[in-house]
Amino acid sequence: AKARAQAPATAPTASSDELPYVFTAPETASELDELLDGVASGVPSRQREVLHRLIAGHHTKLREANKEKMATLAALLIGRLLRIADESGGGGGAARVLQPYPPSIFAIAQQLPIRVALAVGEQLQAARAEWAAAVKGGGRDAQGAPRLVPLGPAPLALLALCAQLYPSTDYRHAVLTPCVVFAS
Repeated sequence: AKARAQAPATAPTASSDELPYVFTAPETASELDELLDGVASGVPSRQREVLHRLIAGHHTKLREANKEKMATLAALLIGRLLRIADESGGGGGAARVLQPYPPSIFAIAQQLPIRVALAVGEQLQAARAEWAAAVKGGGRDAQGAPRLVPLGPAPLALLALCAQLYPSTDYRHAVLTPCVVFAS
């Protein structure tokens, strides 16, 4: 007699730590925080999975309305990346905590390149203005030379994000050209 594969006696059950497959697209920073800190428990691997499912479930090819949802999500993720970079102070654990966001922003940038470029450009302008104000207010050192004002963790995270999203060999890129001017 041939042996047959038998179905398991009990069907597998969903454990309490299992993530749902569909998420509502967040519209505010607090909704995104609840999703990534609450549902994903603040664990980077779970955050990656939540973001992957969120982006896949609201892909721009599925519905026209998803374009606005993904543009909002991109802006929220960029804001969260900058906020967490500032809060971490650029410490050694910051890279691990920030790791889920650039790939997710990149995935959205593949779907909506202009909207993501505009969101990144706005953040670059704001960072540049903030840094310029700090330079003006920095005063001079004992020799009369202007004081050096280093970039904070958030602008550095933004520059790193730009390097990950856009080709560094394009010398007339709409985002990287202002990025290079800001960094130099």
